[in-house]
Amino acid sequence: MKRFVNSSPGSRSRRADHHDYRGGAYFVTTNTRKRVPFFGTVERGRMSLNAFGKIVAEEWTRTGELRDEVSLDTFIVVPDHVHGLL
Repeated sequence: MKRFVNSSPGSRSRRADHHDYRGGAYFVTTNTRKRVPFFGTVERGRMSLNAFGKIVAEEWTRTGELRDEVSLDTFIVVPDHVHGLL
């Protein structure tokens, strides 16, 4: 398998070389380092975004606006990670 561009030494792609990944739906999750709650807090069962969490939400939305080839679906920002469908 090929390495990602600008990836860490020794890291490898998890993609199969024989599969065409275009045109599919993706469920994306990304975590903060060491699961530190950078994006806000949960108060009374509801997520309250801080300034960093608001930036994450805005950038998710901008991705769909800037890239014609990407169609965004739902997403959620929680204290230490982000889930999204695209």
